[in-house]
Amino acid sequence: MVVKRPAAKEIVCANSPVPDGYTVDEVQGSLACGPANALSNALSITRGSDFYGIRIGMTKFQVLDQFGSPADDTRGTKTNPGKGRTWTYRTNAKTTYVYFDDDYIVVDFDERWH
Repeated sequence: MVVKRPAAKEIVCANSPVPDGYTVDEVQGSLACGPANALSNALSITRGSDFYGIRIGMTKFQVLDQFGSPADDTRGTKTNPGKGRTWTYRTNAKTTYVYFDDDYIVVDFDERWH
């Protein structure tokens, strides 16, 4: 069993609960979920569109339209420091990080309260 805060997009075993704010994108198979029905024993889930207003797969132009220009634009992401970009948005209460691949497509995002 793995217990963690889910990322913006995850693969979970079909018998796992889907966290609040997430939607099921598709049913698929995963060896990590055991041998039972290996073609449909897992779910691909994504954080809902109302969570931060950001979705996996958005383009940089869609993010700019939603949030405007970032406070910081740095090379690399939290999982790959040598590739992609991280845009940082700050308010008095929170910091939002938007992670892009090299083609400026959103691959993850994160929010931290101060």
